[in-house]
Amino acid sequence: MIRMSRNRANLAYLFSVAVAIGAKFWLIQSEEIFGSWTEYDALWYLKSASNWYWNAPYSWNAFFRTPGYPLFIATVHMLGIPLRIGIELFQTSGYLLIIYALRWLRYPRWLCFVVFAVSLFNPSSFQVNNLAYSDTAYAGALVWLVGAMMLTLARGVIRSTLLAGGAFAFAWITREETFLLLPIFALFVCSLIVRELPGTSSLKAALRQSKPQLLAFVATSLGLIAVVYFLNFHRFGSFSNSEMSSPEFRAAYRALTRIKPPHIIRYVPVTHESLQLAYAASPTFAQLQPALEGPIAAGWKQLTAKELHCCEGEIGGAWLRFALRYVADQGGFHRDAQTAQQFYRNIARELNRAFDERRLPHRYVFSTFFDPGALSFIREIPRSLERVLSVFFQRYSISMVREEDILPTERQQLYDQMCLRRASLTHTAIVNIRFASTDKKDPITSVTYKVERESINPWATRVTQHNELILFRGQNRSDAQIIFPVYRPGPVPGKLVFQFVSGKQFEASPEMVAANNSNHSAHPSSLPITVTGYDYVSSYNPHGVAVENWIGRNYRKLLAVLTGAGMIGAIFCLVRYCGAVFLRPSFAAVMIMFVAVAGRTALFTYLDANYYDAREPRFIFPVTALCWTMFILIGYAGWYPEIVRLGKRRLK
Repeated sequence: MIRMSRNRANLAYLFSVAVAIGAKFWLIQSEEIFGSWTEYDALWYLKSASNWYWNAPYSWNAFFRTPGYPLFIATVHMLGIPLRIGIELFQTSGYLLIIYALRWLRYPRWLCFVVFAVSLFNPSSFQVNNLAYSDTAYAGALVWLVGAMMLTLARGVIRSTLLAGGAFAFAWITREETFLLLPIFALFVCSLIVRELPGTSSLKAALRQSKPQLLAFVATSLGLIAVVYFLNFHRFGSFSNSEMSSPEFRAAYRALTRIKPPHIIRYVPVTHESLQLAYAASPTFAQLQPALEGPIAAGWKQLTAKELHCCEGEIGGAWLRFALRYVADQGGFHRDAQTAQQFYRNIARELNRAFDERRLPHRYVFSTFFDPGALSFIREIPRSLERVLSVFFQRYSISMVREEDILPTERQQLYDQMCLRRASLTHTAIVNIRFASTDKKDPITSVTYKVERESINPWATRVTQHNELILFRGQNRSDAQIIFPVYRPGPVPGKLVFQFVSGKQFEASPEMVAANNSNHSAHPSSLPITVTGYDYVSSYNPHGVAVENWIGRNYRKLLAVLTGAGMIGAIFCLVRYCGAVFLRPSFAAVMIMFVAVAGRTALFTYLDANYYDAREPRFIFPVTALCWTMFILIGYAGWYPEIVRLGKRRLK
């Protein structure tokens, strides 16, 4: 009987998980990767993926981002999976791994399902996963990493350790902020050792017991990272994650940020005054002065002023690395990798010599990732922390992200090709129109749909001339059905263009055409055509859109409850268990999640205070699922024993 009840519980649990997955994919059936004109972000990833990263010819931007996400896109494309679906599958499989690990940590099925549902239906995923940014793949990598680490702590088998090492390596080569992974690695190592303490006599014996898992993790992660670095060196001449993190470029950028400017400006680690000092101290860097002071760099300065609403004439820290490399390329210093490395090496050497000879005022630089002048704006940290934390509880709507109307046709085609966008099959708009020319001697030969900037290439256009009507009524009536791709809900703004035999064209907005329908208008002759029917149909799923918007409106209420329950549960745990809780694998799992969430939140709080507005959901999205899983586990650990104890009291 007990075995039968367990089997039924397992089947119910698995069925619930399967239903949740089916519901999520039903919701996103009408969603797609939206095109954006981001030359150095989404578009760059797609172009790099089309060359499998290492097949691209060397240029100033061929190697300036990490290879993880382009390789992910290329792999998904090779498998014939649309990128939007591939991202969802990657993240969902990570959530499945986490609840699988939770079952091994002896958490109940209902709790595992709650964790899975809260993670799966995160409303920010409806928006962020529609973008071709590396944050989406990094989110999946972090979930896989934490899930594999939890499984290793629960079971202690080598297979899960190898999986954790692979996930760590992929996360490392996907984003530049690799230093956020180091605390996770350190905590995992400590947890493996602590896991063996109860069964051993000393710390040394525990270390010896955990050595196989440690060696497997380190060998897998370092081995995979070394392979990627070697391929980077072989193709681009630098044994690094990207050219942005290469020793030569980092040394040059560090030397520039080391210059102490007469006036510190928020968001600007290297001010215009610092650049003037650098020109005088480094003959090599002075070669960039005409470009940095002229029209070539003017676009970067205008972008800074537009995005930050300040800093006129300055290049913001968020764009300085790109601007330096761009002007260096314009100066001919990126002809090949060796020339670029020597150029940046010379800048670093000349500026550092000037510091040593006290010809330049200098300041301490902890890391090239951080502005040395950040302490001057430390008072902004509390406000930035509040802004970043508000992203966790943000209200989402499906209308937040759309295809950019200014995207040229060739770039739309790049999105279609590399993302395998399904617009040709499911995301279509259909214009059905029946019309006739008012001049029977000048019939209409074709009709097309023209958007604000350029004509949409229709997937299919069917125009049927009704010859029997022409003979019978003396008119040239025709039916047209225009089918074209759309990448967002709602009507696509545009005009209908009618081509006549004589060569003349007539353009009319859909509203004008619909208003002059001869079936509803008393003045159909105001147009050179007679419209007897007009209909616009979009294939987007209105029910899915409504459900997503409902989730976006109400999800934060659930998160507020989970946060409060988790915080109170943490107090219960500390009071009840004291030091014993630190030896539990479940505690180690929660701490790994906490380190991942706290690290990313702290980083973007700093960036918001010193570099740019960090309230975009994609910045925090990689840790949102881990954050709510952490609060659920803490709340369960604190509240469930109290509920059981109160229940026993009532029974007595």
